[in-house]
Amino acid sequence: AGSTRTGEDEIILDVFKKLKNYVLIIVPRHLDRLPKIENLIKENNLSYVKYSDLEKNISTSKEDIILVDKMGVLRKLYSISDIAFVGGTLVNIGGHNLLEPLFYRKAVIFGKYTQNVVDIAKEILRRKIGYQVENVEEFVKAIETIENEKNSDEEINSFFEENKLIALNIVKKENLIMNNIKEEAKDLWKHFFHSEKSNYNIYMYKLLDYPEYIMYDNDIIKEKKSKWNEYFGNSNPIAVEIGTGSGNFMYQLAERNSNKNFIGLELRFKRLVLAAEKCKKRNIKNVVFLRKRGEELEDFLADNEISEMYINFPDPWEGTEKNRIIQERLFKTLDKIMKKGGMLYFKTDHDMYYNDVLELVKTLDNYEVIYHTSDLHNSEKAENNIKTEFEQLFLHKHNKNINYIEIKKRV
Repeated sequence: AGSTRTGEDEIILDVFKKLKNYVLIIVPRHLDRLPKIENLIKENNLSYVKYSDLEKNISTSKEDIILVDKMGVLRKLYSISDIAFVGGTLVNIGGHNLLEPLFYRKAVIFGKYTQNVVDIAKEILRRKIGYQVENVEEFVKAIETIENEKNSDEEINSFFEENKLIALNIVKKENLIMNNIKEEAKDLWKHFFHSEKSNYNIYMYKLLDYPEYIMYDNDIIKEKKSKWNEYFGNSNPIAVEIGTGSGNFMYQLAERNSNKNFIGLELRFKRLVLAAEKCKKRNIKNVVFLRKRGEELEDFLADNEISEMYINFPDPWEGTEKNRIIQERLFKTLDKIMKKGGMLYFKTDHDMYYNDVLELVKTLDNYEVIYHTSDLHNSEKAENNIKTEFEQLFLHKHNKNINYIEIKKRV
């Protein structure tokens, strides 16, 4: 099972428990998931050995599973396997390279999410040299079919012989994409990691598709300090949102307020890309997204540079409240970067956080609460409230009040 992603290992283990006389090799896409996979294996009462221990001959040779904790060995493992599953396809990732197992004449199994490899997936299914599955039962059936199909190698050979042009075009297309990604990513990783990795989150690469919406280079971001109005090309007020998520709140806010400029802060690659996609689709020009933390505001914002700040559903940090984004040190930062009369807007589903912020503002000479409610969606503010992704999900699943506070800077 190659390049497995979160949510796939559970399915693969359920499939494995229904098989006899097999050894399962799990190659996670990201090695930081190894502890979680180890726990899943233990919960299923299965035995395993890590690949690194196997290399050192530390094994009983009776383990059910080989858990790969090393990068760069997937192709070798495909070559010695009997059946290959390609990950990122049972969950909505879009699929990883389906050609690699085929190169070693292995019939391939994959899930329904193949948007990243749609051409090769269609050709595999048309040629019947691979199987698309959606659940454990279909997965087991596919394995049984492969076991019984003795001419799989011949069919794959025939595919490459009879469809050299198709295969070549597919290989060229995928190689071109990967080569372009690698070329542009040669230095890209240095913005986010201390050392180079064998594999990167695909959304890291996609940051490059939205240069007009996404900034990730710290040096470039710092150069914009005191120059954001110049960047936007106008003198409109500037608002900052800490924790933009995938941009539902931000794009709607920007659409409603074309006379303002908006800076969204977000760390996750995928969320940055999704937010940029939404703005680009709507041709919104008064927004930019920075891959920055809320604690870094003074690095890229000058004195009196912003007029508004939005903080929606931040982590309440229960038990370690000192880590909260809204506390006295944030207001010390706002003393510098926010103009007189500036506004901080805060939403949370956490009642204690709401009350703690109300009490905190009472201790601050330079700020005052001008509005607050413990039930936003049944207040006079409900009509104009823009729901965040979290807010929509929360309201759908839970009947919980949403707290809301408006805080004004006096001087």
